[in-house]
Amino acid sequence: MFKIIEEENKITHSYVQGMLLEIGNFNGYQTFAPDKSALFVKKRLNEIMSLQEIPNFTFNKIIQSTRFIDVIWFNERNFPNTVFEIENSTNFRNSLVKFAELQDFNLKMIIIAPNDKSKISKYQQEIEKAAFSSIKSRVQFYNYDFVEKLYNSQVYANQYSNFLR
Repeated sequence: MFKIIEEENKITHSYVQGMLLEIGNFNGYQTFAPDKSALFVKKRLNEIMSLQEIPNFTFNKIIQSTRFIDVIWFNERNFPNTVFEIENSTNFRNSLVKFAELQDFNLKMIIIAPNDKSKISKYQQEIEKAAFSSIKSRVQFYNYDFVEKLYNSQVYANQYSNFLR
C-alpha cells in the first residue's frame, strides 16, 4: 500500500511511473517517461525505460505535447500503444488535454490516481465536459492499488518465466 501524503507526492509519482515502465518492459513494449532523473527503487527512470526519446510517429506539434505524458508504451512499429497520466492532484484537465491531442490514434488512454472519492468525483466532472467528448469512452481510470497489484504479479511471473520454457 502507498502512503500518500503531500511531502511524498513526487516520490509516489515516480514510483508509479517506474512500475508502469517495468510492466511495459515485461510485456514487450518500448517504454518512455519524460522525467529521466526520477527514482524508482534506487534506479533512475532512464535506466528502466527502453527509449530515451519519443519516436517520430507523427507531426512534430503532436510529438511536442506527447513528450510530457507521464508514461508511454510504444508498439513494434514505434506508435504509441498506451499512454498513462498519473494524477496525485485533482487537475485531471491537463492530463485529458494531453490525451485529446492523440485522439486520432488507436491507443489506450489511462489515468492513474489514488483511490480517493474526491479525486474520482473530480475526474468524473472533468471527463464529462464537452471538450473531452471525443475521448470520453476511451479513457480508463485505475487507482494506485491496482497498478501495484499488477506490478507485483508481473514481477512474480517474470521470476518464474524460465519454468515454462
